[in-house]
Amino acid sequence: MRIAQIGMSRFSLLLAAALLVPSLAEASPWTLSQNKITFRIGTDFQWAGSEWLINGNYQKFPLRGRYFAANLRGSVRYGVTDRLEIGTELALSHVQYDADELYFGAPLVPDIGELSDRQQIAENITSLDRRVTGVGDVQLYVKYRLTPDTLWRFVATPELHLKIPTGYERPAGTFDDDEFEEGVADDVTLGDGQLDITGLMHFGLIPHPRWFNRLSVGFRLRLFGPGPQVIASYKTGVRIGTFLIPYGEIALTHTVAEGKAVGTTFATDKPETPAAEFTADDLLLLEWRPDRSHLQPRFGVILVQEKWEVDVSYATTVWGINVAQVHSVSAGVTLKL
Repeated sequence: MRIAQIGMSRFSLLLAAALLVPSLAEASPWTLSQNKITFRIGTDFQWAGSEWLINGNYQKFPLRGRYFAANLRGSVRYGVTDRLEIGTELALSHVQYDADELYFGAPLVPDIGELSDRQQIAENITSLDRRVTGVGDVQLYVKYRLTPDTLWRFVATPELHLKIPTGYERPAGTFDDDEFEEGVADDVTLGDGQLDITGLMHFGLIPHPRWFNRLSVGFRLRLFGPGPQVIASYKTGVRIGTFLIPYGEIALTHTVAEGKAVGTTFATDKPETPAAEFTADDLLLLEWRPDRSHLQPRFGVILVQEKWEVDVSYATTVWGINVAQVHSVSAGVTLKL
């Protein structure tokens, strides 16, 4: 075990591992026919070892940090009419973050081996590891296709989307508290803890029966603190043969106004420093806000059958602010009734 010795009575460290924010991959301008219903069950695995800080700096997680998450997602779509559709999604998630331990001994000693009291050592070792499992956010939406059935090659569909947290512990940032143990907090949680209202406009174009295009743009109002966001997504795919549709997507989420500062956080601009050499001089003091921006490409393939389809994809974050560079592999099965 690698241990750093830091003589401080109060210290905190931000663990900036954040879940890959769901893209608009499931948003479609083509609505279900009346009384048609689909069920989807899917899973995804996410991992990260680097991040973009809130000041925009890109770096590896300090203290050899590693982030991993696994999600099991279930969703339902229902066609109220040929143009009006409603839907919901719920996720069961496991999130974890691991890093080297830190030793907060006072006073400092030249060698940890000189401390003979094992209990004293144990009481001053702080683990930054985190584990949390539970139900994530609830997603609800309603959308209405504006274009008539005769214009199936081009469709335009507005959507109202609501994200509701389910009561899990929300991200707290990192704070300098009187009690050290209470001062170590992070945003390794089951979601961002935010109530979001998103207005979207979806456009679909099929210039050829085997080629589809989808463009989505919108505005997200994040209540009670974080700044609002503009979101956009473009997805295109080509049918190969009878059943196979490879596709690509690019999705952007960008915070357009600075949100409310939650507090002060400690990070580091020397993430390569080993735990055994980590000192207070390696700390970077930052104002922390739950504002996030990111750009995410996704590549996948869909196997289509009359009553079901399978979707397998890979996504990553190539740019961001206050997010981890998460890689994600996902697979899902949709049943059409």
